Amino acid sequence: MFVKPSKDLPASNPYRSVINTLGAGPVAEQYGAVPEPSQTASNVTPESIQPVSCHRLPEGIFDVPGSTIVANLEQGEEIKPGPVTAPMETFDRFVDSISAYLAASLSIPLEVVLMRFNQNYSASRASLILFWRVANIWIQEMAADLLNPTLEAWLSGEIGAGRISAPGWQDPRLRAAWLYGRWYGAPMPNIDPKRTADADRLYVDLGAQTLDRVARNLNGSDGQSNRAKLRREFEELPTGPWSKNNQQQLSEDGDDDD
Repeated sequence: MFVKPSKDLPASNPYRSVINTLGAGPVAEQYGAVPEPSQTASNVTPESIQPVSCHRLPEGIFDVPGSTIVANLEQGEEIKPGPVTAPMETFDRFVDSISAYLAASLSIPLEVVLMRFNQNYSASRASLILFWRVANIWIQEMAADLLNPTLEAWLSGEIGAGRISAPGWQDPRLRAAWLYGRWYGAPMPNIDPKRTADADRLYVDLGAQTLDRVARNLNGSDGQSNRAKLRREFEELPTGPWSKNNQQQLSEDGDDDD
């Protein structure tokens, strides 16, 4: 806090004297103290020994003498709180602003960095797709610089040791075929499963996407294995009234309207 002086009177110094109970600091040693000046004081004046009313804050704990509020003021003066320059209420906006620049420097949407998707479906999905394309670039770079050379070195050692058989390994084209593969990470999160399923079904109908890719994008599973397992599971299911055979029988009997 600070003292705002009067417009008509000169500003006073509220710390011109210090109460003995607070300790005699440099000001008290030079100008005197209340109720009696210090014996070593050299500039004692009637004004310097005027009492300054100090009140400790009951809700605060102060270890350093002088951590008080000055209560007596000259005519026209008033106490004002110091300006608050810390973000405080606007701290969230301050952090978001800094985070936005850092996220943009890494080509990552801010929603992904903060894990906060409070916009509509299109905007949130656009953020995920944008980040996923950047992540795929990182995966390809890591595969080219680390994963593929490591795989080739390991496989060459296994073939040389006779533990793995790879016919045609000496042929560069066949070696490229043996080493051909793709590295996949965790699948992209799915915001709206129904919309994604409808879009995947449309892409499959158009021939723009395979069922294997749909399974891999959904949960990282293998489409061929899924279909083989589902074929066995469907055979174990009981035949219900919704089956095609029952529907055909109802149609032949003329009761399909029911």
